[in-house]
Amino acid sequence: MDQSKSKNSEQATPWKVRKAVKDDLEVLTKFSVLIAMETEGKKVDSSSVRSGIANVIHDPSKGVIFVACDEKKVIGCFMINGREWSEWRNGFFLWLTGTYTEIDYRRKGVRKVLFDHGCEWAKSDPDVIGLRGYRHKSNKKIHKAELRTGMQQTDYRINEIIF
Repeated sequence: MDQSKSKNSEQATPWKVRKAVKDDLEVLTKFSVLIAMETEGKKVDSSSVRSGIANVIHDPSKGVIFVACDEKKVIGCFMINGREWSEWRNGFFLWLTGTYTEIDYRRKGVRKVLFDHGCEWAKSDPDVIGLRGYRHKSNKKIHKAELRTGMQQTDYRINEIIF
């Protein structure tokens, strides 16, 4: 589905969506570092981030990264990773992470084009029953953006232990 017109949109956009490739590594690293700072005020180790992104690009079992491009450069990204089995629904949820849009392109539909593309990709797997996203509790902008895509807030909260 490398096209600039999403199924859910009648209006074509100037952006192309494709899977990330090795040549996107530096811009995706930059985006991920910016995500951490903008959403949580965290400074993350860019070499660790670069390795993490490279692992996803080179190993499809770890996830997939889609990028939106204008005529000249990558302007946004959207990562789907993590398969969570739901025995109640007899299918997998996929997790959305690492979404970012260049500042000059925000509120212009880039995230929606990426989201729609990711949904179509996920729906192509008959074992996938939905997408889930998480965000930092203070990130109200992304929460509103997710609701605009049709996602709904759930009653679930996430806890973790880091090894």
